[in-house]
Amino acid sequence: MSNLFRAGKDSFRDAIIWLSVLDLAKRDYGGPVIFISGNVHDFADNEGNNLHSDLQSEIEKLGLDVKFFRSLNHFNEIHTNHISFIDEQWLSINLDWDFLNLSVLEGVRGIHCGYYFETFHKTISRDDDGILNYDPLQAVYDKSILMFNVGWAVENQYNVWMRLGGEVLVAYLLDDKHANFLMVQFHTEVSIEIKDKVIVSYEANYYAETSGLSTHEAYEVCKFS
Repeated sequence: MSNLFRAGKDSFRDAIIWLSVLDLAKRDYGGPVIFISGNVHDFADNEGNNLHSDLQSEIEKLGLDVKFFRSLNHFNEIHTNHISFIDEQWLSINLDWDFLNLSVLEGVRGIHCGYYFETFHKTISRDDDGILNYDPLQAVYDKSILMFNVGWAVENQYNVWMRLGGEVLVAYLLDDKHANFLMVQFHTEVSIEIKDKVIVSYEANYYAETSGLSTHEAYEVCKFS
């Protein structure tokens, strides 16, 4: 414990606050703990912009990462304003859509979607194992960004969660002799990592609970027997 906190009611309170910060920093959040306090006299350096040298030495000895800010406005000045470049237009231009499309068909095939087709009042046949007989044939992102959220990791590095959409061509059996092609929409989650304004990694999530197919504006593209 730092020698900054000596006997006294206020010092005891400050010590509890600092111990709580250390406890949070010891947990794995994948980034630094942001400590915001207007008490620059006890927690900050002479300029009030960084942790007091004693506290900084303590976290370094413990191998922890804590960033101090004297106010929320101070934090915004340093970091939040720097992410203003990440908007829908920037994402649409900088995302590698061709790379994303390499794996989208395989991912979409894992989405259970039979009940969506019932909107079209079709009977979906099942095989002996009870599996719905439909097969996504083609899938592509249409470059629509339905929503996104930006998180700060470290300096000049950000994690962005997005919900992306596209279209998938599905062939499904109506019965043993008849089949239809249906073009439907899909949506799924994609996370990216941005470093120095460059996208350096992608992770697509096609889990059924976070992805799906929708018949909104869907249409049949052909029908054969």
